[in-house]
Amino acid sequence: RSKPSAVTIRSVVWSPCGQYIASSGESATVQVWDASNGNHLFTYDGHSMAVYALAWSPDSTSLASGGADGTIQVWQALRGRRLFVIRDFYQKKVSGLAWSADGTRVAATSWSSSSLNLRSTYQTVYEITIYLSVWKATNGEACTNDAGHQIHELTKLTSDFLDDRFAPPVAWSPHGEYLAYGGGTRGGKEGVVYVHKWASGFQRLPVLQYKGHTHPIYA
Repeated sequence: RSKPSAVTIRSVVWSPCGQYIASSGESATVQVWDASNGNHLFTYDGHSMAVYALAWSPDSTSLASGGADGTIQVWQALRGRRLFVIRDFYQKKVSGLAWSADGTRVAATSWSSSSLNLRSTYQTVYEITIYLSVWKATNGEACTNDAGHQIHELTKLTSDFLDDRFAPPVAWSPHGEYLAYGGGTRGGKEGVVYVHKWASGFQRLPVLQYKGHTHPIYA
């Protein structure tokens, strides 16, 4: 068995077949393990910065990974052969990934930040923009909506500190009809899960909002 890592772990996902576990974190690598005995099977090192998000394909043969380097990389889980890379996230960090149950689409949440100086208080605050995008799982092409948009701006938040732990997760409904995401920061919209309809394209307005959390949603 591999020795435990001292690096912070950001994501752990179990393969749909139940045989494998994948983990990622600040080391910029993804580790694949045998779930039955803990044996280390493979290390993927295609990222240049921390890897925040992982998603298995429904058939457990491939993994999608994304993180601070602003890429989504799809690769064969046990061999590491890269299938394609999505590099459309300029100055954005990929924070959440979800593979649709039918295997055709990968959804991603990402975020970017900019600093604002308040002259009245000489305080620096951060404006954080959250985005959602959907990609074809076969080749990485963007699934655009009727307006031709590839990456959808979901919301803007403000915070007096910058903490990427708030980065919103994303999930498909079992039949692929809806997308849910959640997140928040101190000083912004906290603890809300938004549900959007997916009907051959992303529907801008949420159909449902689940409130009740008093802190940001991480998973």
